[in-house]
Amino acid sequence: MTFELLSGIICGQDTFNVSPQQFSYLQADVNFMQSIDQPQISVQQQLKMGLIGGVPICKLTDYESEFSFKIIYIFLKYQLASSIANQPIELKIAKFSETWPQSKQNITIISFYDLLRTIAHKFKLELTSIQTIGKDMLRIEIKFNKKQSRQLVVFYDGKQTRSMFRICGIKEEQFKYDDSLVIPKSESDHEYVCFQFQ
Repeated sequence: MTFELLSGIICGQDTFNVSPQQFSYLQADVNFMQSIDQPQISVQQQLKMGLIGGVPICKLTDYESEFSFKIIYIFLKYQLASSIANQPIELKIAKFSETWPQSKQNITIISFYDLLRTIAHKFKLELTSIQTIGKDMLRIEIKFNKKQSRQLVVFYDGKQTRSMFRICGIKEEQFKYDDSLVIPKSESDHEYVCFQFQ
């Protein structure tokens, strides 16, 4: 379901005069990549993201789109100021792909968590908590690092069909291994390092 269809269900046709506070709970399957036109995001799309995220309890699932910290930044950027006090939005995903900054090619990566925090910082995001849950689930709490906004909790589900969690531009020898990750060889694309959680 796109943001347009979902916001239409929440607010009807008149999206400017209906408050998402009229709804207390939202759980829906959405498709971010079909809902956000990059790089130019229209005012209507900004409004729809805010209306959806303005529901006090908001739980979204998107196992089709390929996420990055840029997409997460865009979604958080357009959340309504009135929703800051609400509990974090929950987002379940199965595909995540990012790029390690070229400027940090020679830096030793102490842990998987430091790796993610470094990339997120580039998008003005702070990862306040990262937890592995079992062998296939990763839980990440995300917020803006210098401005107040509603927070987001991302659940990466590695059990889904065609799930992937990969980072481009890093080398295995950059890691000092810890017990929070396993790095298998990538068979399909040697530019990426793919992660599985133990």
